Amino acid sequence: MSDPIWEIPFLGIVRCTITETEWRWEQIRPDAKMPQFRAADPLSALCIPSLRLDQPLHPDELSLLDFIETQEITYPVSASPFRQHVWEAMTTIPWGEFTTYGAIAEQIGVCRAYQAVGSAVGANPFPIKIPCHRVLPANGRLGHFALGVAWKASLLLWERRVLALR
Repeated sequence: MSDPIWEIPFLGIVRCTITETEWRWEQIRPDAKMPQFRAADPLSALCIPSLRLDQPLHPDELSLLDFIETQEITYPVSASPFRQHVWEAMTTIPWGEFTTYGAIAEQIGVCRAYQAVGSAVGANPFPIKIPCHRVLPANGRLGHFALGVAWKASLLLWERRVLALR
């Protein structure tokens, strides 16, 4: 399979390089309009007046949704059972919503292990399929994301758009 390319609102043109053990995402159009946010308040990026609801979902958006929903993944054999448990828990976070590292720790029965959960979230080999962008720190900020905080805000905005138009 060749690396799929999509044009997605808030992200621009993106490509996913797929291997058996990971998905690597890259923005291939550097001038894409990603959300702007204040450093002191990164969640401000999610409070924009228009989610482009005046335009129906583009065929690329529908193609990406189909890809995310149907593409099979296999966890790397080197992944610990703990990491796999965290990744499974992340798949239960509904579209357009988010949770915290602490809530994931509670969900899998290791209440005080939110830092270890954060490490497992950061090691996610299949971003977007396993929605690590939906996990935020308890302080209300966006936190880290392997693809960058602007990607994280962009994905959350795009999911809100998809929910509104689907």
